[in-house]
Amino acid sequence: MEQTAFTRKLINKVDECVDDSLLGCAFRSSTVALLENYRVLIRRDVDKVREAKHVALVCGGGSGHEPAFADFVGVGGLTAAVAGSVFASPPADHILAAINAVQSSAGVLILVINYTGDRLNFGIAFERAKHLLPNVPLEMVIMGEDCALQSADKSAGRRGLAASLFVIKICGALAESGTPLKDLAATARNVIANCGTIGVSLSSCSPPGRGPLFQISESDMELGLGIHGEPGVCRLPVKSAAETVDLMMSHMTHPTSTTRFQLKHADSLAVLINNLGSTTQMEMNILSLEVLRWLERQNTKVRRLYVGTCMSSLDMHGFSVSLLNLTSTGHWINSLDSPYCLPGWPAAHSPYSYNTEGPLRISVDKLTYGVDNPEEIKGAVANESMVNVIGKALTSVCSAITSNEQTLNELDSSSGDGDCGSTLKVGATALNEQYSSGGLHVSVPSVLLGEIAKLFEQKVGGTTGALYSLFFSAASGKLVHSLTFDAWTSAIVAGADAIRRYGGAEPGDRTLIDPLSAFCEVLSKAVGSGSSLPKEKLLNDALQAANRAVNETKSMKARAGRASYVSAEALTKEDPGAYAVGIILRAIVENIH
Repeated sequence: MEQTAFTRKLINKVDECVDDSLLGCAFRSSTVALLENYRVLIRRDVDKVREAKHVALVCGGGSGHEPAFADFVGVGGLTAAVAGSVFASPPADHILAAINAVQSSAGVLILVINYTGDRLNFGIAFERAKHLLPNVPLEMVIMGEDCALQSADKSAGRRGLAASLFVIKICGALAESGTPLKDLAATARNVIANCGTIGVSLSSCSPPGRGPLFQISESDMELGLGIHGEPGVCRLPVKSAAETVDLMMSHMTHPTSTTRFQLKHADSLAVLINNLGSTTQMEMNILSLEVLRWLERQNTKVRRLYVGTCMSSLDMHGFSVSLLNLTSTGHWINSLDSPYCLPGWPAAHSPYSYNTEGPLRISVDKLTYGVDNPEEIKGAVANESMVNVIGKALTSVCSAITSNEQTLNELDSSSGDGDCGSTLKVGATALNEQYSSGGLHVSVPSVLLGEIAKLFEQKVGGTTGALYSLFFSAASGKLVHSLTFDAWTSAIVAGADAIRRYGGAEPGDRTLIDPLSAFCEVLSKAVGSGSSLPKEKLLNDALQAANRAVNETKSMKARAGRASYVSAEALTKEDPGAYAVGIILRAIVENIH
């Protein structure tokens, strides 16, 4: 089947579609505004939230899942929503701006759907907010309820899907009534623990300016396909609406599945039937009928039913079913029924006038940190020889990444979007331009690493940008007082530890951590034992260990990141992230020589 070069969209410009979409939300509503210079929608009455001493709620994710999360900002829901690029998690800077803009003495509850990029970027913002807003109580809750995957041994965890909207609605209502932050966080965890979601898709989806991410035969459908196009459980011939619903619900509640939704006779439920993008209303009506019929046969009681497009996957033809067990938590009904002003919540979608009057944006003072503040440019200063080595290493790394773009993309095609090389090239190009223009403090390595961290966060974004930003942010602190070999070793180890801590990957999980940890292990052992080996010999040994680790990823089972949702049979080559780290380490070591 030929793949379309691109799918037509009614947009203005590809690179402006996310910003135009958010601006459209602000134009059409009298209750939300766009935060100046950030992809953040915020309640216009945020000052009233503070005056009432209510907890503020912040959530967000990649664009392409509309109406989530922008249309869940308002009374009875989120105080602010943060948007990333299409299918990419929001940058930490934007998340931090949202937290700062809604800060309340009662605290801020940060809700995060369970995807690696979202965990990383929200984790960065959460850690920064704890230091920069010490008087604001903060809680973060990770939401994952996918019932498609039958094994619970993946460190990436269960994917966050449409049932996360139950958390937003219930916690939003409780926040309006003055519920304390700790109780809200506990409720959020309890709600998602009582939820389950499963989906099915008859088509791929097409990001603006691109063709379909993958192909599904017209005679097939895929059970459990992810909202970013991640592989599901299996492909099988298209079935009738009744047969499809039976397949989904039976899989979702199967007693042998470790991720099952536990459903018993006489259970009380709230049900959300979610359109993934391009399913017609006629189909949704029929599917709703079949879901209700199936649940009726199980002798359950549907207390509330919601049908609509709530968390989509662009133009994907498919739907998902989310269940919330209310049997022992009937009081949640009151929160689901409480007054709200949320255009994305399907039960009572209120019409909004296209109000173009009044301010569309509100400003917020920028929180400065790291190299944003000129007064904080301090640290150990490198001598001329080290400055030259660093400069050559930077240039070599950028060149190596650029020349290996296609190789990295090909390695990534079996487990991701096929854009690993292109994504890293964006960072390499930006880094090379900034170095060439003299925009980096090469003579102060602690500051330099902070600048590189900021660059990857802002220019690259998503999971890749967050991982590299985490690494360089953590490493920079180890070079403030010393630039010895031991200090550089500590910096690399600190960077690797930060990726492991927030990304959840460990050596053996088939990620960039494998070569990075192998490299660190050789250097750390030498430093710890007081080895007298020449530094050149140590670096060569460490590089060889990293290269072996890259090669070993060919036979590893992926246990972290999006690749963990791909069958082991499909992963026979090096992990692209690990391969990229190998390229970078080789370029650095060769220049040190």
